[in-house]
Amino acid sequence: MNGYTTKAIAQTGPGGAAQGTSVADLTAAMGIRPPSLYAAFGNKRQLFEKVLERY
Repeated sequence: MNGYTTKAIAQTGPGGAAQGTSVADLTAAMGIRPPSLYAAFGNKRQLFEKVLERY
C-alpha cells in the first residue's frame, strides 16, 4: 500500500473507483498525473482491488 492509494481512498471512498470516479478525479485527488496512476496500479480496477485488500 502506498501513499497514493491512501489519498485515493480518502478522496473517493472505498467504492469510488467502481462508482464512476474518473481517472482525472482520482489523479487530481492524489496530486499525480494519469500516467503515474497507470504505472502504479495498471488501471482503476486494480486500484479498487488494492482498496478492497486494505479494508
